[in-house]
Amino acid sequence: MSPVPFVMRKHAPKHASYGLNFAFGGTGVFDTLVSAPNKTTQIDFLQNLVNQSVYAKSGLQSSLRYVSVAGNDYSTYYAKGGSAKGLPAFIASVVKQIAVNLKRIHDMGVGKVAVGALQPLGCLPGVTILNNFQQCNETSNTRREIPQHVVAANSGKAQQ
Repeated sequence: MSPVPFVMRKHAPKHASYGLNFAFGGTGVFDTLVSAPNKTTQIDFLQNLVNQSVYAKSGLQSSLRYVSVAGNDYSTYYAKGGSAKGLPAFIASVVKQIAVNLKRIHDMGVGKVAVGALQPLGCLPGVTILNNFQQCNETSNTRREIPQHVVAANSGKAQQ
């Protein structure tokens, strides 16, 4: 069961004491086509609750923060005219911001952080529709592997 959504915290204060879900569907590391808070702003929400003593810093040490990067940044990149040629630089900027976000979460005192892997982008329906959903686009799947390896390498830096 998912924790209470952040926006509903005042309506379920008993349940909010067990944790909150700061996620907003369709968002990304950066601003996406969805008008909702990006990951940096979502982390700001947690930081504000810690600053307001809603959550004690000592309690964060035994908590788990799950960070999901679902690919919305990449969809937005292409929707705004991004090219395959510019994709590696864009991936690098996404990964760099993920590392910054992970460091912020770690520095806040969160004891455990789990980062979800990016799904195979070449197997998403929006991609496979081009061949009647019969085959994944392996080029897109290879691009997915790059950020996962870089995020894994940068995750250790957040703990330093």
